[in-house]
Amino acid sequence: RTLVPNHRRMPNLQRSWYRTIRAKCWNCRRREGLPAVIAKVCFRIDQDEGFPPMRVERIDATPLADGRFRLERGPCFAEGVAYHDIVEAIPTSVPGQHAFVRVVERSGFAAVSIILLDDDIDGRVMDVLRGKDCVVEQATFAGYRVVAVGVSPQAAYAPLMVQLGELANRDLISVMEIAPVDRDMLREEA
Repeated sequence: RTLVPNHRRMPNLQRSWYRTIRAKCWNCRRREGLPAVIAKVCFRIDQDEGFPPMRVERIDATPLADGRFRLERGPCFAEGVAYHDIVEAIPTSVPGQHAFVRVVERSGFAAVSIILLDDDIDGRVMDVLRGKDCVVEQATFAGYRVVAVGVSPQAAYAPLMVQLGELANRDLISVMEIAPVDRDMLREEA
């Protein structure tokens, strides 16, 4: 992952990505008295000819009661879940890791995955996302630079997707809605 617990040591580009995130790093959470993220929820990923470049995505989560977890970051490839969803998961043979069973409660966030296809597109993508009330995280998997975006229920979703679609139409990014918004709650205005 490009985001590390001590974000002060990251190169400038990574630090600029981190500043846009509403989620807290481990050290910040500890200093502010928030519970540390101490579990991973594992999601099986269906591959088509080797893509996505992983078979399992492990998402940081805060344990709740009765085998439930709150996802503390948005997914890059795991479909059907979003930032802060409450999910049910069962323990695996690996300590601290749990296998996804089902979504218990939706957070209202939508999840969008963006693959950066152009080396110089980072800033333009951030310009589109800046000020849109999104939770943003960047990662690299097998050479693919991926941006996981959690779009809050208060964000103007449709205009955001239009702007991202314009970049996708120019082959600068690839965009996939992996947990679309509830269309009944869609806010259309910019």
